[in-house]
Amino acid sequence: MPIIDIVSTEDIIRRKIRKHCNTLYVLGTGVIALGLWGALKVVLLFANNPAAILGDAIKDSSLSNSGIILVCVIILIPINILLLLYIFVGHHARAEGKGQKKRAFYIIVIAFLAFIYSVSAIFDVFALFVDLGDNITLEEIIVTTIVDTTASVTLIELFCSAIMIRKYRRIINTRDK
Repeated sequence: MPIIDIVSTEDIIRRKIRKHCNTLYVLGTGVIALGLWGALKVVLLFANNPAAILGDAIKDSSLSNSGIILVCVIILIPINILLLLYIFVGHHARAEGKGQKKRAFYIIVIAFLAFIYSVSAIFDVFALFVDLGDNITLEEIIVTTIVDTTASVTLIELFCSAIMIRKYRRIINTRDK
């Protein structure tokens, strides 16, 4: 006679929490890698083709070397801020995935980054139908569209997992009381 294992609702909820915690940990690592890749991509693009970022300003003889350096520093500031946001989100997602309690602020940052990537992916699709000149090729637009869409989906999944963990923990905590 087969043994029927009756699984309680609480066991099912705890399994879902473990699943979402694992998702948070893995995607948190991915978000950190995504941030590093984004920063590296901009630095390599700038090192390989400064005109792609600076435009005609670099060809202009009116900019001195110190002016070009100032423009580079101004460009690197937002890149560093975004990199820190990715590291912040990834670190907090990994920590919550390991079971530590984290404040909800990082979830707001996840939603912000997901929104930015979603809007960027939409603009990338529109860029496929517009002539952007010689600075960017069709292949670069296609790759950027794929990367932005993947990043957007990853951040949305990270957001959903963080919300679901909190929801399931709240259910378990109300049952315990």
